[in-house]
Amino acid sequence: MKNIHILAIPYPAQGHVMPLMEATRCFTSNGLKVTFVNTEFIHKRLMSACLEIDCPSDLMQLASIPDGMEPCDDRNDHGKLAKTMFQLMPNKLEKLINDINKNDDEKITCIIADCYMGWVLKVARKMGIRLTLFCPCSAAVLAVSMSLQKLMDDEVINCRSGEILKEQMIQLSTSMPLMDPANFVWACIGDPVTNQIFFDYLFLEGKDAAEAADHIICNSSMELEPGAFTLFPKMLPIGPLLATNNATRSITIFDQLQLEDLALALEDTKMPFLWVVRPGPNGNMDYVVGK
Repeated sequence: MKNIHILAIPYPAQGHVMPLMEATRCFTSNGLKVTFVNTEFIHKRLMSACLEIDCPSDLMQLASIPDGMEPCDDRNDHGKLAKTMFQLMPNKLEKLINDINKNDDEKITCIIADCYMGWVLKVARKMGIRLTLFCPCSAAVLAVSMSLQKLMDDEVINCRSGEILKEQMIQLSTSMPLMDPANFVWACIGDPVTNQIFFDYLFLEGKDAAEAADHIICNSSMELEPGAFTLFPKMLPIGPLLATNNATRSITIFDQLQLEDLALALEDTKMPFLWVVRPGPNGNMDYVVGK
């Protein structure tokens, strides 16, 4: 086990970085060495926040590579960020691995990549390194990605654009809950251009990576999502991974009813929480006031 060296690379968003960080803590606590690779932007934010890593320092090291964006660019432009990452980061990751591998005792033996970083598959194949995908969210979300071909064949979505063709509830299997295709991530993340970028780069490439990966691990449990894990037995549940002392963040856009439902659910936990809500699409906070 002393020669196992994992390189972990999350999608650059807190809801992706922190679950993978929790997973790598589990790996290091079992004696595995991990190099955790963030984009330079996320790396600087983690360092400025004095992130504490609850594992032996000699088993965890943090590294960073550029995301392709200029310092002045808006990283809330999710489409531009996704596209530039997929164009630039493969070469940067390959260079980092080559630098690490110069030391025979430090060679990377496995890459664990976020399931939305499908481009990592090409790097892993080129360098002959085993690849495991990590799903930081619901297994059902990854099941949607792995079912893209079926959704196309059933004419639920357009095969080229991912545009929703059927306005009706669907089931990926009889043992899974009903889903509204209008809520598929690539269909509602932003404007049509951004939606297309997400479909092409995150979901189509993510599907290919999931099919080719040696393993898939998911931040969920069989008890919570038996239908999804039964449909795709390649997905292995290792969660839910609980953050020790970190915040949870999401770029999801809620309507007023969904926001109220989430507020009531948080209240029902009987636990103290600080909830920071960004302005709505029109820059107003009317949907929050008084709730």
